[in-house]
Amino acid sequence: MVETAKAKNVKLYLPVDYVTADSFSATAKTGYATDETGIPDGWLGLDCGEKSNKIFSEVIAGAKTILWNGPAGVFEFDAFANGTKAALDAVVAATENVR
Repeated sequence: MVETAKAKNVKLYLPVDYVTADSFSATAKTGYATDETGIPDGWLGLDCGEKSNKIFSEVIAGAKTILWNGPAGVFEFDAFANGTKAALDAVVAATENVR
């Protein structure tokens, strides 16, 4: 997909920071990682971090077409739902005045 996007001169926006967890559960210990630090061994990236949410919100605000392709994090667990909620808020704001 990345190579196809490059070939067609399409910019992909991927997360740059992450809310991490020591297990896939609602009671997991949480942490934070970036592309630079990497996600520690034994931990999982279960949501986008604040920097990613800001980037995605800016892109959504300027979009002419929005295609929702699933949640940004494990929204079923409150600790990992912020990325999905931030994207939804951005979509709502971008479409409020569209008719």
